[in-house]
Amino acid sequence: MRDTLYSDNWSPTEVIEAKKLIGPILILGASGFIGAKLFFSLSQHRDDVLGCSRDIKNNWRFKNSPHKNLENIDITDPEKLRTLVKMLKPKTIFNLTAYGGHSYQTDAQQIHLVNYTGTLNILRVLPDIDCRAFVQAGSSSEYGLNSAAPLEDDELRPNSDYAVSKIGASYLVKYYGQVAGLPTVHLRLYSIYGPWEDRRRLMPILVSSCLNGQWPKLVERDVSHDFVYVDDCTNAFVKAALYLYGKKNFGESVNIATGLKTTMEDLAEKAKIIFDITHNPQFGSIENKKWDIKNWYGNPELAHKILRWQHHTSLEDGLRLLANWEKEFKKTA
Repeated sequence: MRDTLYSDNWSPTEVIEAKKLIGPILILGASGFIGAKLFFSLSQHRDDVLGCSRDIKNNWRFKNSPHKNLENIDITDPEKLRTLVKMLKPKTIFNLTAYGGHSYQTDAQQIHLVNYTGTLNILRVLPDIDCRAFVQAGSSSEYGLNSAAPLEDDELRPNSDYAVSKIGASYLVKYYGQVAGLPTVHLRLYSIYGPWEDRRRLMPILVSSCLNGQWPKLVERDVSHDFVYVDDCTNAFVKAALYLYGKKNFGESVNIATGLKTTMEDLAEKAKIIFDITHNPQFGSIENKKWDIKNWYGNPELAHKILRWQHHTSLEDGLRLLANWEKEFKKTA
């Protein structure tokens, strides 16, 4: 059961890629959804991965975890962060620390402190160590109102403090990469879903309800997303680090997306077949969130070109994988 909870669907080639990363490896924000998944996957194949976040040892994702290579650190405390990084001297750093990506995280000051100032604190330490790759987790929210398959250099039209803070972080990554010459890259992540996602998010709620033969409350049918399965996403972080090794064109932003527009109606139709539900959902039974829009999907061409990355998990397969994981996870509750 424990193997199922912490496993992934990386291919043999992707496992080989993970083993090629230059260590030690530091994952900041490892108690979050994607950070934890990246930590669990890398820790299956190597023993030089340290997972850090503000209170990781008490986080629900690590409650019954067999992993011990964990450290509490707050990236908004520059001196403690500098002490940790200079002691560890990581060669590869993945920063997945974030605040404001959930509807209940509304403190604007904290959003900018964590997402912008926290990223600045990390980047300012890099010249003191021989870091070979710094990969920053950005967000498709940076495009805001310009949401229909934008290219990385298209206009950014933020519609939230979270989006503004992530845009700011992307420019930090760009400056420290292109001007200061540090090995940095910024990944703009679309709608990542899968095991260990926050229990209050769409996909865990949908799959848990469907496993019981029920529909959850849903927003309007034409709200859309670009859904990327989490193991495809974590592989993008690995490929991004490998891309930086030995390169000199640093500081780029890269979309991590499927390029497929999936409306809520599309999602429900797939779930209805997979979970054999005979009745239809009621769209619009809950109010749309402020970021719920009709044309939200990405353009992954640059990721294909420079990272040699593309998604390989279909939405149908991703839903099945998540359903199997949910069944095992409930046994631990």
